Amino acid sequence: MEHSYIKYMDSLFLKVTKINKNQINKIESFINFGIKNKLYTKTKVMYHDLKHIEKVLIYSAWIINLKGIKLSNKDWNILLYAGLFHDSGRTIGASDRNHGVVGATVAEKILNDKLTSQEVNFIKELIKTHAVSDNLIIFNDNVKKEERKKIQLLSDVLKDADALDRNRLKIFPFWKCNIKYLRTDEAKKIYYLTDNLYKEYYKAIKKYKNVNVI
Repeated sequence: MEHSYIKYMDSLFLKVTKINKNQINKIESFINFGIKNKLYTKTKVMYHDLKHIEKVLIYSAWIINLKGIKLSNKDWNILLYAGLFHDSGRTIGASDRNHGVVGATVAEKILNDKLTSQEVNFIKELIKTHAVSDNLIIFNDNVKKEERKKIQLLSDVLKDADALDRNRLKIFPFWKCNIKYLRTDEAKKIYYLTDNLYKEYYKAIKKYKNVNVI
């Protein structure tokens, strides 16, 4: 059975990430949305289950908080939906290079009735670009300069958050995150704290299981 575990994480550790109660609730609600839509329920791709997704959302919020940026609700939705769907394309046999394109299609089908067409398009671009080495998003001419700058930042944050969670790959060290390829200074600052998040997250899973003993 899939669950969100962020609420069971150590409160002192979450203070380090500057993730507040509203952000905790928001991340939990996105994970529950993913469970409801069975985004990762049947995935058999190693290390790309819903636990990976929740940790990517946590890293994304951590990076944004360290930047001191106050995102609007719209921008949080764009970032967190992109994070939620970013590996959904892996569940249906897409190649490593193309799973972002497949995941963008999955997101579009589910989100079309929930968000504006522009928001869905931004989310699709974040999902597509997370899986390629080129960092730059190509925008339509009608997207304003400030909007381009903001969405590009969210893309950088998602790519760094995804990369940071690769440090969990203890038995495959060659797959681990390389700090020199991180795009944001904030991600580089927390690079050496990834083991702490990994440990605290799996402590939270044990805590959840102890609390919910059948």
